[in-house]
Amino acid sequence: MPNSTARLRIENFGSIMEAEVEFGDLTVFVGPQATGESLFLQVFKLLQDRGFIWKRFKDAGLVWTEQVGELLDLYLGEGMGSAYSPRETYILENGRAVELGKSLEGASKVKTKEEQVFYIPAQRVMCISRGLPLRFVDFQAGDPFVLRQFSETIYQNARHLHPHPRWHQFYTNRCTKVHKKRQLTTPSCRFPLRAGGTKGLGSPREAGGTYGGGSCEL
Repeated sequence: MPNSTARLRIENFGSIMEAEVEFGDLTVFVGPQATGESLFLQVFKLLQDRGFIWKRFKDAGLVWTEQVGELLDLYLGEGMGSAYSPRETYILENGRAVELGKSLEGASKVKTKEEQVFYIPAQRVMCISRGLPLRFVDFQAGDPFVLRQFSETIYQNARHLHPHPRWHQFYTNRCTKVHKKRQLTTPSCRFPLRAGGTKGLGSPREAGGTYGGGSCEL
């Protein structure tokens, strides 16, 4: 599906004083580090994929609040909520002013819940643990959405390309540790765990029982 945002203008948002981009078949951003290129693209993705992002957070059990600052902390990363000011930040999408709060409030009602923008984060090296990509919920609360989602996408693709038993065993063991650490009672794990532990676990379909009485997305 084509991007619905053809032109985007942002003023007074974090390190962005003023920026306007008209998107084409190929759009290249060039500039010094920490001048707002990544932030601009993350805002672009938020506007484009807000329905998908809302669903992704919901499925992971993360709270999507009505407070713009708290939501941006969750989406952009800890501390980024203060980069947005309802009075000073100005966003113009396709020539129309965007009230970010109202736009995000309606995210749950967006019919298209599929991801339109695939974002490759600069800090992508952080998504690798023991040679394997982390799951979406393995990250800390202050980690940005684009890093979580990138790692989850790599994980899903790699899992289908390399369906090795040790791959499933590794994530099952990690599920157990994370569940116990977080004391989850209703996790939602793709790899159900045996009630007595993880030894002898075969394919997900062969696994009997779950840890904590649910299935796990970890």
